[in-house]
Amino acid sequence: MLMRRFPEFADFLRRRLGGRRDAMHARLADYLSVHPSQITAYKDGQSPSLVRCIQIARFFGEEPEKVVAMVDKTAEWLEARDIIVGDITAAGEFESPPARLPLVGFAEAGGVELAFDYSEQGFPPGAADEYLSPAADLSDPGAYALAVRGGGLEPLLREGDLLVVSPARPFVPRRLHVVRARDGRVRLRLVERHGDTYSLLSINPAYPPVYLHIDDVDWLHAVAWIRFR
Repeated sequence: MLMRRFPEFADFLRRRLGGRRDAMHARLADYLSVHPSQITAYKDGQSPSLVRCIQIARFFGEEPEKVVAMVDKTAEWLEARDIIVGDITAAGEFESPPARLPLVGFAEAGGVELAFDYSEQGFPPGAADEYLSPAADLSDPGAYALAVRGGGLEPLLREGDLLVVSPARPFVPRRLHVVRARDGRVRLRLVERHGDTYSLLSINPAYPPVYLHIDDVDWLHAVAWIRFR
């Protein structure tokens, strides 16, 4: 099956970047954390993911609506814009580098337990084999990093995406949170609250919502930053 091409998007990139791999080409590749050959593929008309579309729009100072329309992703954008646009960040956007945060395990987006244990205080261990320096100005000393595993939040999050979670941030409806229930299960979901009930939502329809009474929730930790692979 032939891959669909998007000539308007290709022309947009060629006009902005030029026809060869110049400094701007390399800067965009670095901004998106992709190999420069991927930028060439985009310039040939290959469609980026929704997240990449938003990042490309930010790179060039354009509104996301303009870029997503070029690659026929407007419907995806309308579904996702209130969820992720506030969390999408790229390296280099902050002048002072933040502290290194422990990458303590995997966030299972399918709704099963996270792959590490929390302390009695509700925080993950403070030491890890890997550390992440996010491009975000975080003042929360309890912040930690997770890698996404599972498909419950596709196409917004994919395997290998990195999250920074901030226990000190307040709850915001329909944003990503790590949620621990009284039964010990920990989930990464979009969270809404209606009265005394939390709704834990997925993007992928293969994963049904989970409903928890507020008395059945130990805590919610907000996702403060996302690094897309």
